[in-house]
Amino acid sequence: MVIDFKEIPQANGGDGLQDTFELFSRDFFEILGYEILQHPDRGADGKKDLIIQETRVGVSGTTKIKWLVSCKHYAHTGKSVSDTDEPNILDRISVHNCDGFIGFYSTLPATSLGKNFDGLKAKTNIQNFDREHIEKILLESPQGLKLASRYFPISFEKYRTENPKPAKIFSDEPTINCEYCNKNLLEGGTGIFVTLRKFTDF
Repeated sequence: MVIDFKEIPQANGGDGLQDTFELFSRDFFEILGYEILQHPDRGADGKKDLIIQETRVGVSGTTKIKWLVSCKHYAHTGKSVSDTDEPNILDRISVHNCDGFIGFYSTLPATSLGKNFDGLKAKTNIQNFDREHIEKILLESPQGLKLASRYFPISFEKYRTENPKPAKIFSDEPTINCEYCNKNLLEGGTGIFVTLRKFTDF
């Protein structure tokens, strides 16, 4: 693992930073293209942390899917997310008028929850983002790396140091233009001498 999820404060703390993992999940789904319908807030949330909307464009038109997102930040204890941590998933989807459920976890779902997800897939839309899936998405795009630098500055700096970008000799393709016709003399195998022959006839 490259990303240390313990850089995000615990969700049960009282230092004012206990919402950070939920805020990270919101920003994470935004870079994936989801629309945020309900942002994280404090207080009784009806077993949902945010509600997001996905727009799918297909041959027959556009489909909008509302997802109930449940965030569980157990990285500090290493505890997996069990089925008892995610009770009544179908009821929660219905109460919030959503079309599916997304588990967003800084550890992994336990076997019991994984089996529950498998059973629910025949009845509703189910997605699961565990720590490895989240890390993969963060590291594979410029937007993801930027987000990682905000929420995981120590992990990001270590990753950047160990994975330097290759040197770039030219920022763009080099050009040498003819002063008579303004043609790029290096383009398409034309070559300087072939182009000069047009004017010198040697």
